[in-house]
Amino acid sequence: MKILGVHDGHIATAALMENGKILAAASEERFNRNKCWAGFPEKTISWILEYTDTAGDDIDLVVFPTTTVPLKQGQLDLKESQTPFRRSVSGMTKFLPGSIIGSNRFVQAYQYLRKRNLKTQKRSLTALGIRAPVRTMDHHQAHASAALFSGQDSSLVFTLDGSGDGYAGSVWLYDQGNLQEKKRISAFHSLGEIYTRVTQAMGMKPLEHEFKVMGLAPYAPEKLGNWAYEMFSEMFTVDGLNIRNTSGVWGLEFYKLMTKKLPGLRFDAIAYGLQKRFEEVALKWISNWMKETGRKDIILSGGSFMNVKLNGLVSDIANDLFVFPSCGDDSLALTAAGAAYFQETGKMPDKLGPVYFGPEHKFEPNSLDERLVRIDKTRSPERIAAKLVANGKIVARSSGRMEWGARALGNRSIMANAADLKAVWRINKAIKKRDFWMPFAPSILEEWVDRYFERTRYAPYMILAFETKELAKKHIPAGLHQGDMTGRPQAVRKSWNPEYYEILKEYKRITGMGGFLNTSFNLHGDAIVNSPKDAIHTLINSELDYVLIDKYLVSKK
Repeated sequence: MKILGVHDGHIATAALMENGKILAAASEERFNRNKCWAGFPEKTISWILEYTDTAGDDIDLVVFPTTTVPLKQGQLDLKESQTPFRRSVSGMTKFLPGSIIGSNRFVQAYQYLRKRNLKTQKRSLTALGIRAPVRTMDHHQAHASAALFSGQDSSLVFTLDGSGDGYAGSVWLYDQGNLQEKKRISAFHSLGEIYTRVTQAMGMKPLEHEFKVMGLAPYAPEKLGNWAYEMFSEMFTVDGLNIRNTSGVWGLEFYKLMTKKLPGLRFDAIAYGLQKRFEEVALKWISNWMKETGRKDIILSGGSFMNVKLNGLVSDIANDLFVFPSCGDDSLALTAAGAAYFQETGKMPDKLGPVYFGPEHKFEPNSLDERLVRIDKTRSPERIAAKLVANGKIVARSSGRMEWGARALGNRSIMANAADLKAVWRINKAIKKRDFWMPFAPSILEEWVDRYFERTRYAPYMILAFETKELAKKHIPAGLHQGDMTGRPQAVRKSWNPEYYEILKEYKRITGMGGFLNTSFNLHGDAIVNSPKDAIHTLINSELDYVLIDKYLVSKK
């Protein structure tokens, strides 16, 4: 059975599952080069059909993981370009109490008024030769269906995000494929919405730069940060098994409130106070549900759990923890396909393993302009890459199938010697061109993770942050957060990516260190590279030393 999952909102993504196995998945931004693009992922679906040699008529079912109209490309700034409907709901919060705006009846009215009409999507699918039945799935049910990929038999499932189908979170009991809903959180009480609006009020891009706020938080002096923390403590809280927005406003009105309250506060203090309160509320909410249900095995899904610092704290209180990788809305195409497969067959999808679900490209060296680049074919690309990184060179790698999701996991990565703190400055200044405070992350040989990090769990997806040991501060300081020396590792398993593992293994043989810096292969503001063309464009427009494409080492002349 072949099921196509299609998310056509923020970070539009498509995924094809056959008999419980994900064959291919990617986000539209990688093909149209428009980061975080929202809309129907036509180019992605076309690639999926071609790559998997699937005819349109071979698709048995298409599932869209939202029942209401999602945000479109022109609405991502969350200001005046928002829909009149969302602006009107935001305005209502000034006059109606939270008990009404945040009620299930209000959400149900919203769902009725904003119910999707899939005529346009069906026409787009038909144009691609796909005539299979089409259905929608509740947004948070799709997020919660991450449990199907976890390998856990029974667990407590939490979803948390900005909003989806009128809700911003949910709690579920999971038992051997079956999900029982226990609680919903209205979008009015959204932690993710508050985080996004503060990001927006700080002059950063909403729905994209929340990670910058998280990265900035550890730099603030505690005294200054606590002033902001006290302010945010008055705006959202935990009430037993519920999260409550106590600010009295939502959406654009919350953004306006923040623009009045934040001036005069230092920007790092704002980030500190927001992150501290965010962690406190989310952790208390999860802890209360653990006590209520007696369950200690936890599954997390939804965009708010891209907050790796929060996830690290949850890992300290959970028995077994599974966080779906890249668990924002770009994960919905995958989880919805898995849920639909279970509904149709009663069978579980495959447990999630390596997520190299994207395109791979045959590199044609003669397609490059030799006036701009030098191309050298190598017999041992892994050994060459390891030696260059060990010698202080910054090397990007574009080989094999592209990773699905927001994290570069070796196949579309920039590698650097993490023992050299100068690498942080150089990559930020000359390649990534991003804010100075943003941390990098390390790729670590799986067997070395416990030498570098405290209280670790197996973390292959860069979705958990841990405290570090002294050896990490000697071997991989450039791959740690410079404000608090925590780290968000990718534990590299040989069976998942043997070529990347061999680079690390050779690097360890040369240097005696079990990991190096890994950051996504892209310029700031660009999507992660997809093709050799994208890779060469990035090389030419940055100060990368080398790009490794399959067996070819490419550098500027």
